[in-house]
Amino acid sequence: MFHRADLHAGLQALMEAQHPTPKLHLGEAVQDVDVGEGIIKLSNGTEVKKQLVIIADGSHSKLIGKVVGRPCPVNKAPMSMYRFLQPMKNVLAHPQAGKFYKDQPSGFTVFYKTAVGRPGLLLNTYPCRGGQLLYVALLHPTKPNEKSAIQAHEARGEAWNAPADVQDVLSSAEGFHPAIRTICEDASDVKVYTNMWRDPIETFTSARAVLIGDCGHLMLQTHGQGACMALEDAMALEVLFDGVDNPAEVQPQLTKFDELRRPRVGAVQTMSNKMMSPPDQVTTEVRRYYDGPIPGPTAKTFSKEYNDFFFLYDVAEEARRLVDNRS
Repeated sequence: MFHRADLHAGLQALMEAQHPTPKLHLGEAVQDVDVGEGIIKLSNGTEVKKQLVIIADGSHSKLIGKVVGRPCPVNKAPMSMYRFLQPMKNVLAHPQAGKFYKDQPSGFTVFYKTAVGRPGLLLNTYPCRGGQLLYVALLHPTKPNEKSAIQAHEARGEAWNAPADVQDVLSSAEGFHPAIRTICEDASDVKVYTNMWRDPIETFTSARAVLIGDCGHLMLQTHGQGACMALEDAMALEVLFDGVDNPAEVQPQLTKFDELRRPRVGAVQTMSNKMMSPPDQVTTEVRRYYDGPIPGPTAKTFSKEYNDFFFLYDVAEEARRLVDNRS
């Protein structure tokens, strides 16, 4: 349960503690990549050549086609998400809303509003920054006035940062119980983005380049697994490239990465993107990518079976096993 800014700061601190310290270049946009030669072309005209290029340019990736060899457009849902942070002390002070969070273990608290024949609403909340802040996300049918703002920010590569009006948030939350609506009141710095996903792609690697995170396996947020899969990608690369110093080993190690990650990620993407589909249909599609143990067709969406599948997987151990078997 991280505030995104805290996670970024923590990762930067870990990076800066390495010896020698890697160089972090900010404000130098990548315009193009030659995956065969490992040449990165920057917006200022500079070209940098590397033996390994890790591409992590997010959901609106401009570089995914360089690896896959074809366009890979995103699928857009007719639903969008408001997101904002509320001071937890204000929420706890409310006599009704505070009961949902007082003395509770850290985790998701989710509220639904459904109606037959109409899109439902979902309010997802969780504490972050050590319980100081409450993250709030309200899934709702995309409003016409939001589309232009979202599209403008998408064009700038800032799809997550389109501003939204708190009055639109409150109007969407109108059907919830008053105790729930109060969680949205006085929200500031509200952002909105459209829910998007891709179906599993056929490869994460090409020559000297590898896709990780959302650019390689964008999925709906239904199970909260997008960042988890990106961290698994990073750990897999750490294990597979530990001690590798010969440029000739780059492509063989990336082949192992692809072999390790695509089945697992294909299963997680399918479970996330198809959560509302009939269980038998989800199981059948998951089996297109993954032949290991999976939650059974009667497993509830957020049950122990699903949690065990997502959170008990040891990517480092699986990567080590792959290295040992191929050495």
